[in-house]
Amino acid sequence: MKRKTWFMCLLVLLLIAPLWAEEQGDKVFPLETKFQKNSYAAGYRLGAGLQKMVREQDIDLTIALQGMLDGAKNQPRLPESQLVRIYALFKKELQKRREERQKVQAYQNDILGKRFLRENREKEGIKETPSGLQYKIIKQGEGQNPGPRDIALVHYRGTLMDGTEIFSTYHSKALYLPVDRSLPAWKEGLQLMKKGSKFTFYIPPKLAYKHFGNPPLIPPNAVLIYEAELIAIEKQKKEQK
Repeated sequence: MKRKTWFMCLLVLLLIAPLWAEEQGDKVFPLETKFQKNSYAAGYRLGAGLQKMVREQDIDLTIALQGMLDGAKNQPRLPESQLVRIYALFKKELQKRREERQKVQAYQNDILGKRFLRENREKEGIKETPSGLQYKIIKQGEGQNPGPRDIALVHYRGTLMDGTEIFSTYHSKALYLPVDRSLPAWKEGLQLMKKGSKFTFYIPPKLAYKHFGNPPLIPPNAVLIYEAELIAIEKQKKEQK
């Protein structure tokens, strides 16, 4: 309950912000203190989170803003009981609308993904495992392959088919991945690599996030492309019997 209330308060601030910003004109606020930076970062992230709702035109922002202002003044243009019913129905409609969009997107991505993988497997240097995982060896390392109970230190960059980046360790530092607790594609792919290897993996949805996706970055039935470099392997200690 507290989380929902907090979110609604933040939503109110975001909706009121355009009018307030208009009054402020071109004034630029300093970002010097920790408090100022925290405030800006929180506002930026929340604003970015509304992009999808604005883009998909689920609400008229101008009318929603007027409703927020009326609510702040306690001057509703419709009876309170009616507003409660309208909002409850809107939430159900919005959920249904999003589910329908996801089904359409999943269907389209399934077709495009299968075509991509079908064409990709014919390219030079591409190998494919029985599970459907495709990979290309960019650099072959030496030594042992990690086992299912090992932990792999990996640098990697993931993208969608169109090149949109979804994650990259190169912006920070390499990550430790427990092989047997990773996505099916990682669990299989890492065991194909030797220390020092660099592979490109082409991952079908069934080996990653399937028809669910991983919003907001990964849509349903998305084929993922990962460039991965295996830096080190840590052997897990055997359990004492």
